[in-house]
Amino acid sequence: MEIDGIGPAAREAMGDQAGVLSAAVAESIPLAMFAFFDNCPAATLIQGLAVLIVAIFFATSSDSASLVVVMLCTVSADPGRKS
Repeated sequence: MEIDGIGPAAREAMGDQAGVLSAAVAESIPLAMFAFFDNCPAATLIQGLAVLIVAIFFATSSDSASLVVVMLCTVSADPGRKS
């Protein structure tokens, strides 16, 4: 029993498409996100935003990792620029 009733409504809205999404997940988990977005309005815009968000995530993760490496390799308490 589902409390909010969204599950049955989503299954009804998907209709025959539900099998396509589960097949995409079975085929490739990273690409399943784009298969899911294909069922949304403005799918191209949402897919573009998803790529941008993932790219920003990797850039900030790389920057954080670089900061940690600098902090581990320096003996100074402040790993910033040296004047």
